[in-house]
Amino acid sequence: MSTGPILWLSEARKRFHTAEDYYNKKYPKLNITFPRYELDVKNFNDNPKTAFSIYHSDVRSILNTKNFRLPDFKGETDDEKALKVLAWAMDPVLAGLVPETASSKEKMKAGALFYESDENTTAWNRHNTRDIEEKLWHALWNGEIVEVNSLFARRNEIVNEYWSYSYQTFIRGYGDCEDGAILMYDVLRKSGIPAWKLRVNVGYVNNPDGSFKYHPNGVRDGGHAWLTYYIESQFWKGKDKKDKWVVLDWCNGRKYKGDVTTPLDEREQWSADIYDTNIDLSFNEEFCWSTSNGKLQFGGIFHVEGCPVLKGKVELPPEHKARAAKLGLQEQKMKDEYAQASLCTCKSDSKVKHN
Repeated sequence: MSTGPILWLSEARKRFHTAEDYYNKKYPKLNITFPRYELDVKNFNDNPKTAFSIYHSDVRSILNTKNFRLPDFKGETDDEKALKVLAWAMDPVLAGLVPETASSKEKMKAGALFYESDENTTAWNRHNTRDIEEKLWHALWNGEIVEVNSLFARRNEIVNEYWSYSYQTFIRGYGDCEDGAILMYDVLRKSGIPAWKLRVNVGYVNNPDGSFKYHPNGVRDGGHAWLTYYIESQFWKGKDKKDKWVVLDWCNGRKYKGDVTTPLDEREQWSADIYDTNIDLSFNEEFCWSTSNGKLQFGGIFHVEGCPVLKGKVELPPEHKARAAKLGLQEQKMKDEYAQASLCTCKSDSKVKHN
């Protein structure tokens, strides 16, 4: 897991031959999955128009997917390459290249990648959203009576957490926070950056004063994924040139928001910005790290090895099956929500901080 600055010659660091050894062993390793939704015919009888399956995939499997179409950046140092990749991937709105009101076409033309939520990423999501809205408006304009509960319940079929492979995001030209982080990771790996110097982090971002963000309903807000990059030891340059992890965040940030010019070795460690140090998990293609108790703040979405959700086929209780049939909902999505709420043992409200 990414950390604050650690002096190259500190007692803890002296026990390891390399920084790679140190950071690979610093935190407990866990096998953690992310949900992958795929339209396929496995559950064709559930709803033949939009049949899909949910696969719980190892988070590491999303990284370093080889594709010759991804760009390869050159530079004299790893730091130079990393800054070039950040500048290339930066959301054009964040970088000030286009206004927020710019069209999708204008954003795509201005930058390699622009931010778009998962709700609007897939054709399936767009179709469901448009269909619901059209039926509601048609009923309102024509004085028709519709099953409002059924329509609003169909909102549950919108997939709000879809992780794309880097080549998908690259070809599509847009995605949300983790899509961009995954794309940057793969481009950096293709450009020669070693895996141990990169971490995809999942956690929360806070307000500038460090306080938590909350939804109006009182639930914590600010869930985010970001990439951190390791600045190698530079103790020979002076006291303030320490080992550190810095953030490469293409769509967020505060102090370095939209900044594609400040050299990475001159930036503060990632934890000095808005990122909560109580990271849920961090990973590269080789390892996955989390808290020592094996629990996750985003448990239910992510699952730790051994969670009952991963052990076998989830069956809906009869009352849930009846509700799905009455409202015309897909059982697969309801099964996922039922498993998150009733079977998952990964959920944690741990406040332990990682420094």
